[in-house]
Order: sequence, then structure tokens, then C-alpha cells
Amino acid sequence: MLNLAFHWNDPRPPPPLTPVEAELIIKRAEPAFDAHQRWVRAVYAVLICRVSPTKVQLDQQRHFESILTQWFFCETSEHVRRHPLYPALVQNHRQLIATATALFSAIEQNKEITSDHFEVFSSALDHFNRDFEAIMAEMRDMLRSADPLTGVCTRFAMLPRLEQERDRVRRTGQPCSICMVDLDHFKMINDTHGHPVGDMVLQTAAGHMLGNLRPYDQVYRYGGEEFLLMLPNTHPNAALPVVERLRRRINDTSVRVTDGVSIRATASFGIAALHPDWSVHEAIGMADKALYAAKVQGRNRIRVWDRQGEYQT
Repeated sequence: MLNLAFHWNDPRPPPPLTPVEAELIIKRAEPAFDAHQRWVRAVYAVLICRVSPTKVQLDQQRHFESILTQWFFCETSEHVRRHPLYPALVQNHRQLIATATALFSAIEQNKEITSDHFEVFSSALDHFNRDFEAIMAEMRDMLRSADPLTGVCTRFAMLPRLEQERDRVRRTGQPCSICMVDLDHFKMINDTHGHPVGDMVLQTAAGHMLGNLRPYDQVYRYGGEEFLLMLPNTHPNAALPVVERLRRRINDTSVRVTDGVSIRATASFGIAALHPDWSVHEAIGMADKALYAAKVQGRNRIRVWDRQGEYQT
């Protein structure tokens, strides 16, 4: 039987979906869904043409050894397993196997198949296909909204995700912080070394953000040399050590320009709460004010905006 390893009551925020993960999920899922469609055609062939079902088709356990079932067992992505549609997907898959086996058995015994029996199968099939396609559509949307240079999500994908997270903060009372990140003196890097080097700096910085934050944090390219980090379940003061680790990592990294020539890039950071009483744009504005304070006070540092409008190190 299927291992129902989903967590619809998990209080944690859903894990972020990265473009790389979305591509891997699609790559693993598409062959399974193709096999599922071939299985459905075989079911219809038996029902419509009244051909005798095979021993495999009569054995319900063999259906649970299908390529699609193996996808359920082997797909380890938390984004899939904790997706709201995943429990229904599993349930409808079970329903499909059970009803198809019953239909095959009825034909084998020359029993009448009623419209009600077929409706159970057809309804489970419709719901399964709809939910599976909905999950895959989210994966494709992620690929369409990924920044091709850095591989992180774009501003287009950022706003609805921040709205969802603010609603979660309002509903659960759990905190969330956002952080504006700006690469220092980036225009000078472009003007001095050229845009290809600037692109390498952006890619390197984005790689550090993806590699040094926590699994459930999210990185977005806000525009130009600016990024926005979303840090769920994290108060702004608790976000400081997380962001400081990232700041040091960027500061300690050299980007090779030519043989024997490397440059260092630094970044400034502004942290604010994703407060339930503020709009997403207001919260971004507060983080941007903290970022501006970090810039004014010397760059390559972190500032936190609190509700009193004070900036803390």
C-alpha cells in the first residue's frame, strides 16, 4: 500500500520551491504520468472492446507496483509531499486502482457493469488528473518565473508568496522577517570590469544566498543588484545571525576576473518584520529603510528596522 507521507497539519510554512527543484520534480513526474495515461487507455480498451483482462490487470497488488505508484514512493520533495493537493492525489490513485480492478473482475466474470460503477472510476480519474496537473502547473510557473541569470525567483513570483506568508503570520501568530540585500558599489564593478564580470558577481552572491540560508528560507531577485530574502518563523532579531553568516560568506569570497586578478564584493542588508498589520509593500519599505541606513553608515553591514522606526545593528 502507499505510504501516506504527507503532512497537511504541519504548522511549519511550506518549503520554498526553487527552479532547480521544480525542474527535477517535472523530470521525475512526467514519465510517471505518461505511464498512468497508458494504463488508463488499457482500462478503456478492456471496458469498451470487452477484451479479457490480463492476470496483471486482475491483480490489484500489481497495480500498486506501477511506475506511477513508484513515483509516489520515491518522490521525496517536501514541496510535493506537503502540497495541499497531495493527500487527495494519493486517495484518488487508490480509488482508481480499486475500482479498475473491480471493473476488470466484473468483465472476467461476465457481470454487468453499471453506470454507477463506471462513474466511481471516472470521477476518481478526473479528480486525479486535475490535481496532478495543478501541481505540475505550479512547477512550470516556477520555471517561467525564475531569473535566468541567478536561478532565484523573480519579483513576479515574490509578491504573491509574500502575501501568502503574511496571511500565515496573521493566522498563526508566528513571525516572519524579510531582508533587502544590495551589492555594494555594483555600478563601479560593471563600469570597471564590464557587465560579464558583474553577472559573475550576481551569480556568486545568489549562490551564497541559496547555499547559506536555511532550507525553508526563500531568495528573490528584486531588481538589478538587489535581492529580497524571506525568513519564515523568524523574528527580526533572530534573523540577525542568519543574515550575518551570509554577509560574512559574501565578504570572504573572491570573484576571478582574469588570470591572477580577482575582486571582492560586499553587500548591505536591511531587515524588517513581515508584520500582519502592514501591507507587503509597507514591510518591504521598512526593510528598504533599514538597508538605506546600512548604506549610509558604511556599507557591508546589517541594520534592523523595528516598529519604533529605530535601526539596530
